[in-house]
Amino acid sequence: MRTIIIMALLITESIVAQVGIGTTAPNSNSILDIYGTDKGILIPRLTSVQINGITSPPQSLMVYNTDVNLYYYYSSASNSWMPVNVGSIVNVSSTTYTLSASDNGRILDFTSNSNITLTVPNTLPVGFQVSITQAGTGQVVFVGSGGMTINNRWGAKATSGQWAKAGIEVRATNVAVLSGDLR
Repeated sequence: MRTIIIMALLITESIVAQVGIGTTAPNSNSILDIYGTDKGILIPRLTSVQINGITSPPQSLMVYNTDVNLYYYYSSASNSWMPVNVGSIVNVSSTTYTLSASDNGRILDFTSNSNITLTVPNTLPVGFQVSITQAGTGQVVFVGSGGMTINNRWGAKATSGQWAKAGIEVRATNVAVLSGDLR
């Protein structure tokens, strides 16, 4: 009988123990501890269509969206896929700029003192987001191309002055929303 109790305790202990990959001593606060010095974790890589095809994703499911080159996690609170953004700042000194998928999650800092034309193409994927700062005195004017419609509550399509902030979000195919300090 004592042997059976000891065996049951050992089995129970192994069921609740931590799992280590690359380590024989996983952290006691983790369920899974992955250790390495020359390799990383490879998260599943999916397109936007594949991600949106996941039925009933659980809270915090994580994927890498190959259309916009960003990690996403699922939020059941908002019932949507949320980008994991680090918001890198890119200084732009030119007077023309066309957004691309690689701008997703970035902060574009326009420094020109001349007017700037920012083109929002219809090739941007749904969920694309970018933040704009008019750091220079040149007004940033937003123009859709290839059938992209830019919507704004007040019909504004340009920043309002130096240090104005604006944001663009692609809500649906060929539909972007422009918000912020605009006129």
